[in-house]
Amino acid sequence: MAKAHLYTTVKVARDEDLMEQIGRDKYFDLVDHNKVRSFRIKRQMPFNLFKVGHLREATDKVKVAELNLFLEVELGQGLRPIPPPVKNADDILLFFKLYDPLKEELSYVGRLYVKAGGMPVEILAKINRGVPLLERILNIHKDTYTNFSMKDENLQTVLLESFAAFIETMSTTKVYEVQEEVLRRATVSVKDFEQVGLELSWMKKRLETAKKVNKCTESRIYVDLCETALKVGRAKVRELEEGLVKAKTELEDWSTDLPNSLAANDYLLMDVV
Repeated sequence: MAKAHLYTTVKVARDEDLMEQIGRDKYFDLVDHNKVRSFRIKRQMPFNLFKVGHLREATDKVKVAELNLFLEVELGQGLRPIPPPVKNADDILLFFKLYDPLKEELSYVGRLYVKAGGMPVEILAKINRGVPLLERILNIHKDTYTNFSMKDENLQTVLLESFAAFIETMSTTKVYEVQEEVLRRATVSVKDFEQVGLELSWMKKRLETAKKVNKCTESRIYVDLCETALKVGRAKVRELEEGLVKAKTELEDWSTDLPNSLAANDYLLMDVV
């Protein structure tokens, strides 16, 4: 084609593609970009018009026939997409695969932003909090996943990842430190997860406990304010009482020495009046 140099092919991989291919078609790579959705666009088309995100400046300068991209989607309250986390130049995105030696199966389990200069041991705790967290929940609250079932396995995995992230956030926040707005959002999230079949009565009890703690904290603060105000008020009352006693004493002392009228027994005015 005479105008082929004016166009480039953009291939966009999603989490769903990684979940579907890893362990089936792909083992040592993330995804086969020949099996993902592709778009043919003009080279001069800005990426903000194409709606696939932003590339580094270096990428814009490379004259390539095709670009292989990853569509990053973060789920927030109500399982709705939210803006991706803010990234710096030294942040890199890692993708993780899990190998089950008993089943001899490889599967995609998620992704994580890390610092380029960081060490693996620094992110080990975060890596181990994904699937193990869901398993710990199952061991403690055995009915959590009883009614959870979705036909789309990829969407099911995404929902469980979102659920694990939510539980991790709540579990690392002390009950008495949970703010009212956080509680409100958490309550909404619990309702959303319950709609897909997760049994979360245990989490609702924790949220109710947190609400009671908040109310107790508010009452304690109010009591402290009242006690402080009373102390200040009592001190002021004592000051006024002491001043009143002093004023009465002075009034009595002065009253005994005062004449009945201004001219009475006043030698200066005796001849005038």
